[in-house]
Amino acid sequence: MSPRTPKAKARLRVEGLSFSYPHGGEVQALRDVSLEVYEREFLAVLGPNGSGKSTLLRALSGVLPTRGRTGAVYLDFRRLEELTPRELARQLAAVEQEPHVEFDFTVRELVEWGRHPHRGRLSPWTEHDERAVRRALRLLRLEELEGRGIGELSGGERRRVFLAMALAQEPQILLLDEPTVHLDLRYQLEILELARQWVDEEGIAVVAALHDLNGALRYADRVAVLSRGHLVACARPHEVLTPKLIRKVWEVEAEVIPYKRYALVVPVLRLP
Repeated sequence: MSPRTPKAKARLRVEGLSFSYPHGGEVQALRDVSLEVYEREFLAVLGPNGSGKSTLLRALSGVLPTRGRTGAVYLDFRRLEELTPRELARQLAAVEQEPHVEFDFTVRELVEWGRHPHRGRLSPWTEHDERAVRRALRLLRLEELEGRGIGELSGGERRRVFLAMALAQEPQILLLDEPTVHLDLRYQLEILELARQWVDEEGIAVVAALHDLNGALRYADRVAVLSRGHLVACARPHEVLTPKLIRKVWEVEAEVIPYKRYALVVPVLRLP
């Protein structure tokens, strides 16, 4: 089910969101952004560095400070501020661009932590918990690493661990900030394939901030393009990623070439 289907339901809704960072004066990161995230869709958030992608994902995850912010974010018609952290975590998981932990947990321990929102303080470990963790380790190809400390891993391996922890959480909405950064090409493709699979087979919504325009063209149902904090377009990838928009937002001359069922963005030159 995609947002083009009449039965699709908006899970997240952003209304008139603006946000400024107080860095020696007001630095506006988002400017009156409004959009919706539907169930069973892959929404790619695109834009140059500094366009507001990470800030938007932080707003969707509920961790953006209230100071300097106007507008609202709703999850199923409830403002995020009305939800307890546990209520929110049962619905939504987020993986930051540079996740880190203070202690040297093992891979297995971190992935198990994804089950925390669904368990009480004294709840026993269940078969369902175990299945969720084993599945996440398998899908992210981490089974051989589960006993190793997080500090022993490469940046790409750590990224896969945090993705597995989010998957073990069994969210209905998954927010990914640059999920392919630090990953080899093979794993970049696998992560995007998995995100598409989670949407199609698990019925979740995925919102991913990406730099890869071709990945967005191939895997996303819709793309939201940000430029200097403004939402300049939000629609199907092939409707949005045109040579004219790429020139305007990224300042790059490019051709968009049809390829099988998809299209390819081929840069030609950088504008002076």
